[in-house]
Amino acid sequence: MRREFGYLLFLIFILISCKHESLVPPLPGDVSYSRQIAPIMKSSCTYSGCHNSNNNLNFPLEKYSDLIDYGGVVPYKPLDSDLYDVIARRYMPLGTTKLSLADQKLIYDWINKGALDN
Repeated sequence: MRREFGYLLFLIFILISCKHESLVPPLPGDVSYSRQIAPIMKSSCTYSGCHNSNNNLNFPLEKYSDLIDYGGVVPYKPLDSDLYDVIARRYMPLGTTKLSLADQKLIYDWINKGALDN
């Protein structure tokens, strides 16, 4: 009986430890790539020539597929996504105003909700 109770406690501990709580609570509703994320990318990342298709030195971030292919976006996992990492650590954008916390949160929520092309 004592041994079974120990196994039960171990199983409960494993199940509880697998739960992942996001560090930032999600916004209510959907985050739109075309209405919210693309304008942030355009104004902060591609306008200066840094991350557009004309610049051979850096990877482009002009289209949805660029963010997935080159931006290291891992749908549903913002903390594993390179794009979120560099903006949250304030590494990017270089040489200009960093993204506001509201814009960072939009990107976080977009990735957290699956990084949909909507």
